[in-house]
Order: sequence, then structure tokens, then C-alpha cells
Amino acid sequence: MKRSVILACACAVLCAPWPALAGGAAVPDTPAAYAWSLPVTAADDNGVHALRLPPAVYLHAQSARLADIRLFDRRGLPVPYALRHPPTDTYTDARELPLRIFPLYRQPGAPPSVSTSALQGDFKLELRTDSDGRLLSVTGGGPATRTPSSAQAPALETLVLDLGVSSRATPPTVTALRFAPPKGNATYTAQVWLEASDDLRDWRPLGAADLQWLSATDGAILACDVLAFEPSQFRYARLTWRNGTPALFAGITALSVSQRQSAPAMDHAELTPVAGRVPGDLVYAAGIGIPAERAGMQFATPNAVYAAMLGSYRDTTLAPAAAAEAPVPQRRHHHHLRGHLHGHLHRHQPYRYDDPPAQPAALPADPFVPVASATFYDITQDGRRRRSGGLPMPATQLAQWVVRPYSPQYAALPLSQAPKLQLSWTPATLLFLANGNGPYTLAFGRAGAPMMEHDLGHVAPGYSERELRALPQAEAGAARQTVTSAVASPPATVAAAGHAPLANTTLAPGKPIAAPGKSIPGTVATLSDHTLLWGVLLAGVAGLAYLTVRLLKPPGENGS
Repeated sequence: MKRSVILACACAVLCAPWPALAGGAAVPDTPAAYAWSLPVTAADDNGVHALRLPPAVYLHAQSARLADIRLFDRRGLPVPYALRHPPTDTYTDARELPLRIFPLYRQPGAPPSVSTSALQGDFKLELRTDSDGRLLSVTGGGPATRTPSSAQAPALETLVLDLGVSSRATPPTVTALRFAPPKGNATYTAQVWLEASDDLRDWRPLGAADLQWLSATDGAILACDVLAFEPSQFRYARLTWRNGTPALFAGITALSVSQRQSAPAMDHAELTPVAGRVPGDLVYAAGIGIPAERAGMQFATPNAVYAAMLGSYRDTTLAPAAAAEAPVPQRRHHHHLRGHLHGHLHRHQPYRYDDPPAQPAALPADPFVPVASATFYDITQDGRRRRSGGLPMPATQLAQWVVRPYSPQYAALPLSQAPKLQLSWTPATLLFLANGNGPYTLAFGRAGAPMMEHDLGHVAPGYSERELRALPQAEAGAARQTVTSAVASPPATVAAAGHAPLANTTLAPGKPIAAPGKSIPGTVATLSDHTLLWGVLLAGVAGLAYLTVRLLKPPGENGS
């Protein structure tokens, strides 16, 4: 009986819900498991919708790849989604440029102005131009070798064409010439050659074409009136005949085609600084999810010039051995590539990484690692405001940005007068399949969450690029903090380490978002909780093993 009681007690200890308590950190994938959320409303009853990710998602995401964003319906079930980066739109502008025509006549008996034996023969002409290089008059041909009779008239030999481009302007890109038939000639056929020049001295061939206008009995005209060639830039052109009778065309038009790109609209975030590890440094907390493509400064005072380096702090949390093996970038401030972007901007050359030392060495005293440098300014002069544009850069994701001014005067400014850092990025578009159980909830801000993004073909199968661009846009509400979130981001720890709290972050455009400056109460099992629970469990297993051994031992001589 005693043995049975002991065995039952041991089984009760082992069957207690210790494993469940120890595994309490496995938080279910629900909206409450994420630190932030915002409502999403589908625009209509269409299946696939698009949502431009709000700035709050990038500010509070805990993953550089946005792995911790989820979309839930009103039942709390996950909704499949795909992320799509908006493409750059390319527009083609076509316009017609009328050309000024200067005919060159050859006097009877005079040598030709253009050699007919070679395409690049001598071109003898007299011309007058204005101060911008536009042609005013052109005459050509040499003196007559014999006295012409009164019955002979000058013959058309060449047409000189002027695009009317100023010498200080860039010539347009021309792809073809369109001809109007000569006046009074309903039917005309000729083979013409076209050459181009920028100074009326050196000529280069562009192309040739057979021009034809055929008139039908009913008055209809069949025309082959285009001379096409490779896209070229030129100021002048000359047209010569290789077959057919030269005639003065009623008009010649240049077809100019240009392409321009329109980048998607960017979102912006203005970050307020805190003091850095090194005196004079300014530290700006910017969520790791922000792929910054431009960086600028917003000044609190007028007429400000701020020359500074942008970068980050080196991670000093590594063990000494690991830190010694990490390559240390060598800064060289005087060897950089200069450029101009509304002022003086330059970027550093790629850093040179030295071989790791044979023996572990301590990290340098200065943890700052520069990425780029620029001169930002905001000056009012003669009633005009001059501002530096954003510093362009490849998409860079940093949990915190460090700004180090060159001037000690700006390094000594109080934080209340320090400039704000403006980061700009192109937000992605979230595509999801509406299941009719709206409104939906977009949750984000959970460290360690696995990637749940689907392929685009699994969300919008068979959709063309044009259809994807025309998808109905879903509307997102204001972001709110999940107070009962079981997984909270560590803003308090970040602020203590010298990071700016996200309470100092202002979204543009948009509304301010509540700051995660306070720790979020929840049910996260800490490391000490895990140790205690698993310790009790292992103690129970050890007790059971001890009782099992005692029960299996044969009784002694005295029956004990």
C-alpha cells in the first residue's frame, strides 16, 4: 500500500503541467502577439486589393525584411499576402519639330557644292548665323565656268536643314524625318541621303530613304514619306539626291522621341536626436525596416549650414575574441568622390579592410563608422530660399543613424537646437486576397517572427503588370499600440543604450504615432522563468528515478 501511494505521488508530479508552463513563451500567431496594429478596410468587393504600407510599419517593424508583418481578418485568421515593390514608370514623349529649309542652287556651269562621287565630299557654301547659331541664310556653289544663257535657271542641288537649337542648348534626340510632297507634285519619287553636323563643317551619314507619293484616280495619295535612322543628336542636316529630280519639299519635320522616368512617391520620417556615445554625436533611432534612400536635415533656426558625416556605431556587444576578428573599416576622409546635389555632397570610397590581427585586440576607442558625408543648408538670400536636397544613397537599413558634425560649433549645440534627420524611402505595396471577412488588421512589431510572405503568383495568379497597377487600394487607419501584446519591442533598452526613443519620431506625411517608450505589459516568460520551470521538472524526473530504484530493490533481511 505504501509503495502504491509513493508511486502515485511521483506520477502526479510528473503529470503536472510543467511542460506547458515552461513552453508558455510560445505565443500564438494572433494580433495580440504583435506590438502594433492598424485597421485595414477593403475598398469594394473585389478579390485582390493593394495597400501601400504606411510609414508606421517601417518605423516599428522588428525585421529588416519586414518578416514580422501579418494580416488578419475579423475572425483573427491570417490572410495570405505578398509584397511588391512599385516599379519606376517610364514615359515616352514624342513631338514634331519643324525644320527650317535652306535650298542651295547650283548655277549652270558651276561646279557642284556637294561631290556626287562620295558621301563626304567638299561642301562649299556661304552662311550667316545669329548669336545662338541659328542659320539666317545659306548660299553655295562656285563661280560659273561659262556664261549661262538667259534661258537657263539655277538648279536645286541640296537642302540644308536647321533644327533651330541654340548653341547653348542640348540638341534633341531625333529618330526620323517626315517630308511633305513638293508643291504642285501629286506624284513624286526620289532617293535621298541625309547627313548631320553640329558645326556645318564635319558631316556624318545618318541614313537614306526612297520617298514616294502616288496619287490615285479618286484623289487618294499613297505616301512613303519618312526617313528613319538611329536616334541621333544634331543641329544641322543636309539632304542630297541620289536618284530622282531635286525638288523643294513643302515641309520637313523632325520626329523627336524622349523617355523620362517617374519614380514612385516616397514616404518621409523626421527623427529627433539624442546624445551619442561620443560627445558631439547625434543619434537618431530609425526602425530597422526603413530602407533609407535619401537623407536630409530639418533645421530649427533659419540660415543654417551643417556639414556632417552620416554613419552608425560599431557593435560593441561582441565578445573580445569575436570583436577582434571583425574587420575594422579604415576611414580616409581626404580620398573621396565628389559630386554635387544642390550643394557640396561627396561620398566616401569603399573602406579598405585590413587582415585581422594574429592576436586578439581591443576595439578602437571611436565606435563611429561613416557611411557618407554632406553639407546641408537652409539659407534665405535676397528673398529667395535655398535648401539642400536630400543626399541620395543606396537603400540603407540601420536601427540607428549617427550624425557627426565637422564643426565644433555645431557639435556644441544643445539637443533642443539640433537638426532633425529626415529619411526618405519608397514603401512597398502589400497585395492580399480579400476573403469577405473584413475589416482586416495589419499587425507588426514582433521580434523573431518568421517570414510568412507568399509569392505574388499565389495571391494574384495570372495578373498582368497593367492589372496589378489598377488594383483597388485598401485604406489603412491610424496605428495603435497593442497594450496586451505578448511580444514587446525593447524600446526602454534601446533608449538606455543611447538610441532616440520612437516617441520623438514624426511621420511625414501622416499623424504622430504613440510612442513605445514604456515597456508593454504581457505574459512573456523571461529567462529566469524558464530556468525555474525546467529546474522543477528535472527535479521531479530525478525524484521519480530515485523512487523507481528504491521500489525495484529486493527487500532486506529485516523486511525493510
